[in-house]
Parts: sequence; structure tokens; C-alpha cells
Amino acid sequence: MTGADLMARFDPDSIARLASDDRAASLSRADVAAHPNVTTAVSDAKGRFLAAVQFGGRYRLADLNSLTAESLEYAKRIVCTLAMAMLMGRRLGSHAEERQRLIQEAQMALDFLSAGKDVFTLEQQLDAGLLEHQEVSETVLINRNLRVEQLKGHLFSH
Repeated sequence: MTGADLMARFDPDSIARLASDDRAASLSRADVAAHPNVTTAVSDAKGRFLAAVQFGGRYRLADLNSLTAESLEYAKRIVCTLAMAMLMGRRLGSHAEERQRLIQEAQMALDFLSAGKDVFTLEQQLDAGLLEHQEVSETVLINRNLRVEQLKGHLFSH
């Protein structure tokens, strides 16, 4: 998860204002994703996310690295929501209600992850319901049946 992911989910101008240490200067959109305050917020949020995942014990790091489609986007949403709340926290007193709403939104997902609930769809879960079909040759079937016939008098009663 990166600053670019954060910008895809929240207003880049708002992120720039929150990240800038000089309130008079405005960051260009190109500089926002790589700004140290943005990368720190995303890293902090990712750490909190990973801590919840590890505490819950349901997913391994390899599981998270293999997330695809909607599950990957949801993981990014959780981290970016936390990161945005952390950026808002840099301006104590301002954005308090919005920050609290974002924290509550992310905290619900973190609580599920910490409790070991099934939050993400993994590829192996999708494949779990698929039945594998093995074709057996005629020769194999004849040999199996012959063995049964040969063992009838020894192991099976007629």
C-alpha cells in the first residue's frame, strides 16, 4: 500500500494540506504520494493492519500477498482509511468528527481481523468447492475388478 493508493481513495488536495508542514505552501499532486508524512502515515496504518492480522491468526503474510481483486482493494481501503485518519491527527482539533468516523470505519475491520474472522477471499477458498475429476482407463478398471475376483474366496464370503 502506497501514497498513490491513498490518493486514489481520498482527495489529493486534502491529503496535500494535511501532509504539508508549511500550511502556506501547497504540495503539487505529484509530490503528495511520496511526501514523508504521507509515507509515514501509510506505513503506520499498514503496521496496525498487519498487527491485527497477526493477532487474529487466520491469515498468514503469504495469504495477504496473494490477495486479488476485491479483497486486495478492501485491504487497501482499510489501510488508507487509517492513514487518512492519522494524517488528520497531525492537525489536532481540526477534522475531529471526520477523523473519528474514519477510525470507527477502519476499527470495525481491524476488530474482525483481530478476532480471526474470515474477512478476505483467498484463491484457495475459491478453489475449495471445485471437484477434481480423474479419468481412469479401461485397463485400470479391469485390473481392479480382477483383483476383487481373485480375492473373493480369500477375503470375501460368497
